[in-house]
Amino acid sequence: MEQFGEELLAIVAAYCEETGAKPAPAPDPAMARPAKRKAPTSNTREKTLALYRAGKSIPEIATERGLVKTTIEGHIADLIEQGKLSATEFLMPQAIQIIKQQALSMSDGSLKALHQHFGGVYSYGQLRMALAEPDKEGKYGGVEQYFTGKPPVDLLAELKKVEPPLRKG
Repeated sequence: MEQFGEELLAIVAAYCEETGAKPAPAPDPAMARPAKRKAPTSNTREKTLALYRAGKSIPEIATERGLVKTTIEGHIADLIEQGKLSATEFLMPQAIQIIKQQALSMSDGSLKALHQHFGGVYSYGQLRMALAEPDKEGKYGGVEQYFTGKPPVDLLAELKKVEPPLRKG
């Protein structure tokens, strides 16, 4: 409005004068509906965390909150990245290591390629959880720090040695 406002208003006024058109009346602010407020996303993650800490599994949390399992897995991954949970609560440490090693070696740079590499054994949420786990220096990662373009590593044989991928949920 600052840059073109006056000029634009002059053009509209000239048009209305030339054509006899009348601009629509300004809406009455008293009649306007209040904007719906969305709950902050951190609040929804905190609700997920509280239910998890109360002993609920991922499917139970999803059902209770009226959300899908993948949304809850995303919340869990975010909470792991924030340091509020550990991926080892959901995946075996060996599985986390294998997922991280493979992600570092992939040139594709996507969770889809990682998911396909493991033949769907791990959900996208589980992959995000593993990648969110802090590294040895205690730095929190997340998906973005992986996928460096190094040559792919075949870890399917290692995957077979790993205990079942899930601990809870």
